[in-house]
Amino acid sequence: MEKVSVKSLIFVLAGLFLFVLQGCNGEGVSKEVVVAKPVKAIVVSGRQDFVARAFPGTVVAGEKAEIGFRVSGQLSELLVKAGEHVKRGQVIATLDTSDFQTQLRALDSQLLGARASLQEAALNHKRNSVLLKDDIVSKATYDSAHSTFENARAQVKQLEQQREQARLNLAYTVLRAPFDGVVAKTYVKNFENVQAQQHIARIDDVKSLDVEVEVPELVIAILQANAHMLKNPSVRFAAMPDKLYEGTLKEFETTANEQTRTYTVTVKVPQPEGVSIYSGMTAEVLASLPGESSTASDGVRVPVNAVAVDEENVPFVWIVQSDSTVKRVPVELGDMLQDQYILKSGLDFGMQVVTAGVHYLKEGQPVRVLQGEIGE
Repeated sequence: MEKVSVKSLIFVLAGLFLFVLQGCNGEGVSKEVVVAKPVKAIVVSGRQDFVARAFPGTVVAGEKAEIGFRVSGQLSELLVKAGEHVKRGQVIATLDTSDFQTQLRALDSQLLGARASLQEAALNHKRNSVLLKDDIVSKATYDSAHSTFENARAQVKQLEQQREQARLNLAYTVLRAPFDGVVAKTYVKNFENVQAQQHIARIDDVKSLDVEVEVPELVIAILQANAHMLKNPSVRFAAMPDKLYEGTLKEFETTANEQTRTYTVTVKVPQPEGVSIYSGMTAEVLASLPGESSTASDGVRVPVNAVAVDEENVPFVWIVQSDSTVKRVPVELGDMLQDQYILKSGLDFGMQVVTAGVHYLKEGQPVRVLQGEIGE
């Protein structure tokens, strides 16, 4: 039998040692990276007097005005830009005043002549009135003097009215802000010819804001029936998602949008301190609405889309455990109310149940619960 040399044995043992060492260090061995699956989830509860709901909305100014000149003319100067804060009475834009000043001067001259004619006619009327009493002039002569006096007086009055309108037109060549606010938009540029009432700029009063949300008909029915017992809604702005601001229900429409069949509800909220919120920004209105009444017995409620069935048609739900993994729990279904099941057994109040993605989960799978569900 051929003998193995000591030197060869040493090389073999050294190779085995390096292989084992490499395996212990984990080099060359691929590891499976487990990624937490994003899911939506809710904490289950029973029937409540009030149900928290959230609705996406859009910020609009509490008061806004599309402003324009009362007269036509050439824009001489636009003095503001979009986004600029303005005070009440501040000049926004001006028109070229040349034609308006010319018209005013012409009326001043006409009025001066008309007043001189009136003074002469008044003296002639007074003189003829005295002469008529002494039967020195005829009644026809007096009537002619009286008519001339009345016409002269009417002419002066008409010219005075025209001059006052010309003076106002000259004043109307200056466009001023109707209230403190922000210039939301400008529509024209310098030296353009503009018409009377044509929009020059839009001013938004942002001391108080309105948030408009679209809600389904069920919510409108609840608002109409329970307006006296509703709590003030809260508003969260996308620009400041970590803060809530108390609002008040301002108004709600009772005519549905023809396209969406939803109703517009307006919530009023003060302008937050430390940040400027403008029209068009997004917000979320959080409201506590009375829950639907039910004649069925109280129990744990889950959305219909949270329930799945296995191969044996046994209904189950996925619950999120404290270690952020999911566990399948069989449930016994009871009555169905709108989009919810009332469970007879299987869950306890306070459990967190997955409501979206239930068909793509497996036992023990890590998950990441998405925050900020809209309308839940």
